[in-house]
Amino acid sequence: MNIVVQTYTAELLSVLQLWVMKAPEEAIHNGLSQLVYTSYSAPNDGIFIDAWKNISHGLGSNGHPEAIWIVIKHCSRIMKGQLKLTNELLDQGTEKSEHEVYMIVVKRLSPLLILRTFSQQTYQSVSLPKSIRNHVNWTSLYIDPEKVKWENDDDNDNESKHLALSKDLFEELLLRTQDAAEFQENQALAKTLLTYIYCL
Repeated sequence: MNIVVQTYTAELLSVLQLWVMKAPEEAIHNGLSQLVYTSYSAPNDGIFIDAWKNISHGLGSNGHPEAIWIVIKHCSRIMKGQLKLTNELLDQGTEKSEHEVYMIVVKRLSPLLILRTFSQQTYQSVSLPKSIRNHVNWTSLYIDPEKVKWENDDDNDNESKHLALSKDLFEELLLRTQDAAEFQENQALAKTLLTYIYCL
């Protein structure tokens, strides 16, 4: 990509920040939902990460507290249904199997990269239910449970819905840190996100 195209692309993507700041909430939620799936369908296209970076800056400056929950919901949904690497596939050693391995790895990476584009401040309302505290090996994650953002005792119905989404994402990230077949870089990013999203 030459300098002229790069400059044009950067200017075009910067419009996304303005869109996020000006668009009505419903349009933002619909747009974010579609972009999660469009990004996932083309995991090799780095332009989508640039798009997410611009969107995250816009969200951070304008404050759409529900927007991050749209991203969490759809990223978690994708992560739950993803194909996993298997020893059988890894051992085949054919050109076809190597391509399949590559596509599984980059697709499993895609939602993690999306989640990483947002600032920690964007996740300030994301907490975990206290019920899981004694069921997680925090030491293996290098996380102090005292620094985890736990639910408030006065959670309302809307926050209960958010807690369920938060727990879903936490479990999917946790699985990626524990699966021996998970690509090492994906494991590392999942572990980083656990601290990044859920800790003070």
